[in-house]
Amino acid sequence: SFDKRAKVANAAIKNVDDEAPTDLEVAVQSHDPGCSIYPNSTFRLTWDLSGLVLISYDLITIPFNLAFEPEHFWFTIGMDWITLLFWSGDMLQGFFLGYFEKGMYVSNNRKILRHYMMTWFIPDAVVVVPEWLMTVLSSAARQDEGQASEMVKFLKGARAVRVLRLLRLLKLQRIINLLYDMIESEHTFICVNLAKLLLAVLVLNHVIACIWYLIGRICMEGGIRNWIQVGDIENESIMYKYSTSMHWSLTQFTPASMDISARNVFERTFSIVVLFLSLVAFSSIVASITGSMTSLRNMKTEEMKQFWLLRRYLRQREVTSDLSDRIFKYLEHQTAKQSKLVQTNSLKATLPKLSMALQSELTHQLNSRFLVKHPFFHHLDSSMSVVMHRLCHVCLKLQSHAEKEVVFSAGDKASKMYFIKGKGASLEYTTVDGSRLEPPPHYEDWVGEAVLWTEWRHTGRLQSVTANDLIAVDPVLFVEVMCVHPRSWFYAKRYAAKFVEFLNSLDPLEAIDIIRDTDWYSIAVKGCDTCEDYKHLMDGDLPSCEGANGTSAEASGAALPASGATAADIGVGASSRRRSMASRRWTLGSFCPWVAGSTCEPWCSSGPQQGR
Repeated sequence: SFDKRAKVANAAIKNVDDEAPTDLEVAVQSHDPGCSIYPNSTFRLTWDLSGLVLISYDLITIPFNLAFEPEHFWFTIGMDWITLLFWSGDMLQGFFLGYFEKGMYVSNNRKILRHYMMTWFIPDAVVVVPEWLMTVLSSAARQDEGQASEMVKFLKGARAVRVLRLLRLLKLQRIINLLYDMIESEHTFICVNLAKLLLAVLVLNHVIACIWYLIGRICMEGGIRNWIQVGDIENESIMYKYSTSMHWSLTQFTPASMDISARNVFERTFSIVVLFLSLVAFSSIVASITGSMTSLRNMKTEEMKQFWLLRRYLRQREVTSDLSDRIFKYLEHQTAKQSKLVQTNSLKATLPKLSMALQSELTHQLNSRFLVKHPFFHHLDSSMSVVMHRLCHVCLKLQSHAEKEVVFSAGDKASKMYFIKGKGASLEYTTVDGSRLEPPPHYEDWVGEAVLWTEWRHTGRLQSVTANDLIAVDPVLFVEVMCVHPRSWFYAKRYAAKFVEFLNSLDPLEAIDIIRDTDWYSIAVKGCDTCEDYKHLMDGDLPSCEGANGTSAEASGAALPASGATAADIGVGASSRRRSMASRRWTLGSFCPWVAGSTCEPWCSSGPQQGR
């Protein structure tokens, strides 16, 4: 039946890429979590950051408790329960936590279970299960007052088992990568990396200090001569013992010295190992810190050098101070903006490795939010997303304009449709009679839409008040993208006819580059995308531009202005401009094949490309 065939035609829009349709569908699909937990959700990101805090707590307290054996109090008891419950919950989430494989999000619960069992299940079980066992047994021992001495020995053994909790350090790199993803500035990234290196030095020395004291305590309990007794600190407070051990640890990484040294073969062996470790690790860390500091300094030095050379260049060529000031203001604006945003040309080693489908998805997310302000593109994005992805990937170009720069003037032949990027953009549009458009062009406006549907000359002047960015749509490439499938072709064709009809119905002075008739737009898009257009396509009768489901240009009731029209034809004075515009009528452009009789390739021979 026709209804069934129409559904097939509508569904076919999803497979416009014969080269890799599966990849494209994967790229444009929105994840369907089902019963799985999406790893990049806000909940999971918050959970992982909380895990970073608890891992840091374990990294500090476990070596300290194992070496110095401090007494437990309400805070440490509470943190032990919080840590145990948190990681137990993390283990349960592992059975439902989705993952990415070869760029694809996997939400199938069976695959998630198999993936978790083969990756993190064993480390999680080795850590969580013994902790619960120790907690239950210690609670039972406390209830039996007759086993107090056995409980003390048991708790000492339980502390040793808690070293297994440091296995969670394996998860630390993934969580740190999440923090790096939140950093947008290169300057901030270098500072964070520098802080990470300094913290790494402190943590490493903390662990070495705890092990150093633990070796001395074990030797003291075994009756072996040790540094604790020789240094006469066995009766000192825990904080003094720790600070002494930390002092010794730091001296191993620097040329400094102190009165504490190894007193037996075990301590001497550990000292040798630490010295060798410090030789390798500390030199590497110092080199990294030096490199980070150099990078911070070079970022400003190179920028200052370039500006200094530019000043010399302009001065030697006797450029006026007014133009020089404008150049510097624009460059300062662009430099400040680029320092906050990662530029595409700085990702030459990564972005080219993406598949075409993922590149299409990326450009869609970067640009579609600006285009969907227009009802035509909003419907295209919601109903024909693959076409919208291709449009964003192929047809768009970012244009930057300096302060007081003229984007176009009245009478210029239009070559692009523009969308305003950024809510803080400041532009000024002046019509042919000298009046300014109020309110001025803003974030919700689009400029020069008519160039997509007809031959168009700008009817006013658009000027950038401050430095602004515009997204330009190329009409020629737009045509090529819209003809990728009959559905998008007929949708554009119907809308084009309505737009040209609406344009001809306006008062000549109202037919300007910026049209704000929201009521007309909301009505016009409705009914342009209909299955009725596909009746004669189902049997393979693909229409060509000549006689394709419509009328000729003459039948549309519009006559194209003289093809040789120039900016001078619009007139110099306001009165002559009005006379010229009053006699103008628009039709679907000869370069834009929205009606029969077009001579534009690639449609004039075969119409929209079916099956691509």
